[in-house]
Amino acid sequence: MGIQNAAIEAGLGGGVGNMFAVHDLAAHPKRQGRGYGKALLNAANAKADALGLTTWLASSNINNTAFYESCGFKTVREFSVGDDDPTWAKPPVILKIVRPPLQRHFCAVRT
Repeated sequence: MGIQNAAIEAGLGGGVGNMFAVHDLAAHPKRQGRGYGKALLNAANAKADALGLTTWLASSNINNTAFYESCGFKTVREFSVGDDDPTWAKPPVILKIVRPPLQRHFCAVRT
């Protein structure tokens, strides 16, 4: 198990296989602020709710923290990637694992 998987398991208290993971949520910089990310996250949360699962995601961009918090997510663990890898030439990347405290929490989308 790699450092990322171990941190995810520890941060989410195990049971990751019974959770709904969101990977690579992004909007083109010229399209940000129009509600696309919130609409996608709401769709993911609705799918997770339909399956009776909790949603979680890992974010490597600290600037996204406020966005995820506005959608009811909270940081449950942080970990570093790259500092133990001799082939990694860049500074370490800090990943935040976030999840909503309750299901059925949706972020407001501008209309």
